[in-house]
Amino acid sequence: MTATAICTPNGTHAPIVSQGSITPTVLIQWRNRYRFFFSTKRIPDAEQADRVLCSFEDLRVIAWIDVNRATLTALSFDDLYAKIQECWLPSNWDLDLRNKITKACQGRNASFLSWQEEISLWNSALHSSKYWFSDAAICATLESGFNTELAHQYFLEPLDIDLPLHTWVDRVAKLDDHIQRTWGHSDSRSNSGQVDRSARKPSTSITSASPFDTSNARLPKLTEAEKTLLRDNNGCFKCRRFHTDHDSKSCTNGFPLGVTYKTLTQADVDTSKCAPDHAKPSVSRARVAAVLPMTEEWSGVIEGSDEDSYVPSVLPSISPPPLSPSLPPLSTPSLIWSCLVHGPAVDHLLPISALIDDGSQFVLIRESLVRELGLRTHRLRSSIPLGLAFSSDDEPSVPVSVASQSSPASSPPRLSPPVFASCCVKLRASSPDFLYTSRTVRALVAPDSLCLPIIFGGPFLKHNRMVVDHEFVSCVSKDSGYDLLHPPASAPVPVSNISLSVHDARTLVMNELSARLLSQRALINRRCEPVLQPDLMAAVSATLAALTHADQLIELDHRMREKFIDHFPADIPHTEDLPTDIYHRI
Repeated sequence: MTATAICTPNGTHAPIVSQGSITPTVLIQWRNRYRFFFSTKRIPDAEQADRVLCSFEDLRVIAWIDVNRATLTALSFDDLYAKIQECWLPSNWDLDLRNKITKACQGRNASFLSWQEEISLWNSALHSSKYWFSDAAICATLESGFNTELAHQYFLEPLDIDLPLHTWVDRVAKLDDHIQRTWGHSDSRSNSGQVDRSARKPSTSITSASPFDTSNARLPKLTEAEKTLLRDNNGCFKCRRFHTDHDSKSCTNGFPLGVTYKTLTQADVDTSKCAPDHAKPSVSRARVAAVLPMTEEWSGVIEGSDEDSYVPSVLPSISPPPLSPSLPPLSTPSLIWSCLVHGPAVDHLLPISALIDDGSQFVLIRESLVRELGLRTHRLRSSIPLGLAFSSDDEPSVPVSVASQSSPASSPPRLSPPVFASCCVKLRASSPDFLYTSRTVRALVAPDSLCLPIIFGGPFLKHNRMVVDHEFVSCVSKDSGYDLLHPPASAPVPVSNISLSVHDARTLVMNELSARLLSQRALINRRCEPVLQPDLMAAVSATLAALTHADQLIELDHRMREKFIDHFPADIPHTEDLPTDIYHRI
């Protein structure tokens, strides 16, 4: 029988158990529905066993009932229920069910109340077993299975597990409902915002990266400096915007996203004053960056010329002059990532500054840094050109202007030979707070004239699933939601108010470990022989016998010396004093 049996009500008649394998859950439903049926029909206890035997449709169960009908009808309903458990449930079913309860975890979007009711249903099947969980034990088991959001809020102020079970469950359910409403509101706003942006976005042939998952990022708490800024500038403590006409109670904007949230500063206050309606949000929101394909003639990463005609494609990170909101910017800041790189030749991770360039086709690294890290180089099948100079040494520079471009007499300058890369290395980097470590990528070895020690181009962004947003100067991982350029502020570890002592915590851990290893212990016990305990009385008797025997030997030696005293005269020299040059005397 591969299918699972189902217990279905039959109106005013007795419930029916369909054909299939019987499980503990099915038997619980069968027992509860029959108890309601007996109470409704007022069936005497002596007739209950006979009435329930006709409720099974499986042929194997029917054959077993026909063979043992006389014995089964003489049992009470509770004894019949125990007999069916013994005969038709798998061996060690109660142990397997206990392990299932101890390993159960609440899903992120699952309701605590529904999950708790399912665990309680399983535990009710163990009521007559030695593996049944008490109220305190079931509370401890549910605590260990909380999802991340509920566990974080619960253990800030944990409840006493000695409370009545229904009271404890009611309080945890209220906390879970509050968390579900908060996260549900945030998710609905995020989804609606994405739909609106996609509807307003015109169709284009450029392929955009898929939005990253922000479900695991939490919004940090407001610091005292942020609260002061919000109070002084008519801010809202919920949406965290300045110069608003509402407060946190009447706010309809909702909380900002935690993955792109930045700590509020005076610069955000000044920015909000320039907004037309003084209600521009001071926190960033997720955006999807579009990356244009590049050609093979990629240039501008090697600073190999001192001529004024050389124009690097990477601009230094400078602050552009202030412009009015209606004018487009002249430049954007470079995406500089302060990271730690790995290498076999260094005892610790080496801190460097790397450039994140979503317009580069390659990942580049200086040759001197390769030697310092001790990275192994791999030869390429063919050399790859890294860039071209814009003019040769014997040609004058040609300024880039409208006049020069439109003049027919102007001719393009002669280009110098390009720089080639012939080998590559495997490289990975970590954030300074060690919360993010990239996947290993291959980097081309470039000359030391590279503008920065490392340039992370398209291969790094693609392989690590990164999204670059130039508007908010961010580079966010779609897998973890971590922003390389704006790492979360390191907040002090909150001191938990857990009242359990170290001994109590260790006891709980050992009890949980013992519960999870019950099945392995039972398997080992069946395969091994029991170890006999030492017999203390036998050991004492053996020791006394050995001591008595030693005394008897000493006494016999003394008697033999007295009996044959003439053979042991006192003047016999010791063997060490006997002559060594006489071997035989006749």
